[in-house]
Amino acid sequence: MRLYIRSVGIVVFFCVSRAAHADLVVTYNPYSAVNWATDFRSLAQLHDHVGVNISQTRMHDAAGYNAHSVMHYSGAPGHPTAWTSVHWPLSAYIIGYPTDAAFLATCQNLKTLIPNTEQVGGNDHITAPFLLTYISKWDPAYFPQQEWWHYTNTQQCIDLIRNNGGMPFLAHPINMPSTTYYNNLTGFAGIEVYSSHFAYNFSSGLSTWDGNARMISVWDNLLQNRSTLIWGIGVNDWYGPQWNNAGLYPEVKDSGKTILLVRDWSLEELRDALTRGAFFAVKDIGIVKRQYPVINSISVQSQSIITLSTPGSVRWISNGIVVSESSVLNL
Repeated sequence: MRLYIRSVGIVVFFCVSRAAHADLVVTYNPYSAVNWATDFRSLAQLHDHVGVNISQTRMHDAAGYNAHSVMHYSGAPGHPTAWTSVHWPLSAYIIGYPTDAAFLATCQNLKTLIPNTEQVGGNDHITAPFLLTYISKWDPAYFPQQEWWHYTNTQQCIDLIRNNGGMPFLAHPINMPSTTYYNNLTGFAGIEVYSSHFAYNFSSGLSTWDGNARMISVWDNLLQNRSTLIWGIGVNDWYGPQWNNAGLYPEVKDSGKTILLVRDWSLEELRDALTRGAFFAVKDIGIVKRQYPVINSISVQSQSIITLSTPGSVRWISNGIVVSESSVLNL
């Protein structure tokens, strides 16, 4: 089940299932370990092609981000700008800062940098936050012999990321030869369910179909047929938060975000929140950014009553149908 907070589209996720001869119950609460009074809301960008560009990194800082992915395409033979080695830490690629901590000390909002890449696994793309090992798609034209760090299809890419400490997410899952296209993949942590890039493509007419609607359809299918423990994240997939779309459709600029609920600003804590599902996907489609509603708390009582405290409006959606518009859902 997905929960939308109306206005700018925060997505809260709960795992709800039907036990034998019983009503619907909450089987997993991603927010059970959150201390709503003391935990930080880390505004994070998990897919944006800024590479090791310090000016773009500072733009994320100016846009209010607390966590920023140091990322670009990687392991894609023949791609003109794809990385051919691990680009980490950021301080190794910028002048004047001996450590990442020294650079972050000069930022107003940024607290955490995230190692990340976008891998081209088979026909699908996979982002790999926390991966610190170089892997690559195997292409005989570039690599005469297949090595252990090569993959030839999407599943092998996912497995290599996981086995080497990364956390695989399906990037822009829009390939839909069938509604079950992604159901055969295993081992990924989640998928992108909103992308600024695809919002712009649809708004501008560059695409005749809505890529974000496709992503939601893929997610719903996975939740119903594979597992309820598949997380959905919001991303930009652009070239930094100030990418201006040629001045058009400002509402979709910098509109895909993820808010992680963390105890501290460490990279380890960000990973823990992503692993537990203690975060919100955000569609920030206001002309003025960061005006989305605040979620003050979420509580679950007796595994059947979910209470959400927020000044925003709430819609509970199950199987594509709005089942309630109250801040309290009694299953």
